[in-house]
Amino acid sequence: MPVLLLAAVDDVARRSAALGLLLDLPSVVVVTHDLVVGHDGGGAVRRTITDRSGVLAEETTPLDHACLACAVREDLLPTLQMLLNLDRWSTVAVSLPLTAAPEPVAYEIGRAIGDGSLQGAVLASVVSLVDLATFEADLLGDELLDERGLAFGDYDRRSVGEAVAAQVEFADDVVTVDRASAAAETLLAHLVAPTSRLHVGWDSVAADHLVGVRHDTETARRRMDPLQVQPSSCRDEHGIWTVELSAHQPLDPGRLLRHVEALGSGRVRARGHFWLASRPDVACVWDGSGGQLAIGHLGPWRQRRPGSRIVVTGSDPDDRRRIVDTFSRVLTTAADLSTAWASQLVDDGFTPWLGPLPTRTADRETVEDPSPRPSTD
Repeated sequence: MPVLLLAAVDDVARRSAALGLLLDLPSVVVVTHDLVVGHDGGGAVRRTITDRSGVLAEETTPLDHACLACAVREDLLPTLQMLLNLDRWSTVAVSLPLTAAPEPVAYEIGRAIGDGSLQGAVLASVVSLVDLATFEADLLGDELLDERGLAFGDYDRRSVGEAVAAQVEFADDVVTVDRASAAAETLLAHLVAPTSRLHVGWDSVAADHLVGVRHDTETARRRMDPLQVQPSSCRDEHGIWTVELSAHQPLDPGRLLRHVEALGSGRVRARGHFWLASRPDVACVWDGSGGQLAIGHLGPWRQRRPGSRIVVTGSDPDDRRRIVDTFSRVLTTAADLSTAWASQLVDDGFTPWLGPLPTRTADRETVEDPSPRPSTD
């Protein structure tokens, strides 16, 4: 039996998609989950099961923590197996809690199918539902989820843009529940991966298509891999632009630290990887949206050639000019490398994000000549 995953930030979009499926597919059952956060930090998952005849069941299950992983492990997988065993429907649609990232849920369902703990199911399309009327403000604005009452507890400090990006960029199919401005449609098209499908308006996608798709775990993993980020193939128009910041020389840690706000702020969505001169053997992640920026440790380059590639999408031409100019400023130069300063650093300033500097060895290879200029097109 195909299992669809539906992810949304807006409840109207989520309800519209569920209703569309109930109207279009004669034998579908919709399982809707909502996380309820308690005052003590605990929580519960509220589950509603619906088909064409109406609401079949509503139940609230306590959780130790109001987190998505707990909800999947303790409620979703057993519920799916129960519905499969009943054998009353041809399709199960799982409507995830608002703002939930679909990636870990898809992984857990795929793992359960693979190891036999969830029998009789195949994972169909992972669908991101988008309200185009608010999409630009949601993605590029600086509002936090807790300011909308959508956070999964006090620990959830994500911006609305982070939640939207995680849903759109992972999905097999991205479906808008309305039509809006050409700028909003173009912005969404710039974010959708080349291996995903964009449908503008629910009437532009057949429900049978969503059921017939099979989620490919490896393809989805590549879509989210910072080392495999690719720029959009869409044209820059209606005020929407995408630039690729790439270079074969490392970034200077001191200058990057001084200019990180200029490079990482603004009404932009940015994701990719970078190479820091003080950590030549380590690939680092760059991920930002809605005024938030995450910098992290990806691990060794292994067989991959070190370098930086950050894809940035935005709507303000001033942001574009500032980011492109700043990226050029933070690149190392031949003079930087000739001083061998990197081998003498005790702290490059990125310890809070990347951990302590690795131990340097005398026979470490020098970083390559930074003669190629960065690409920003």
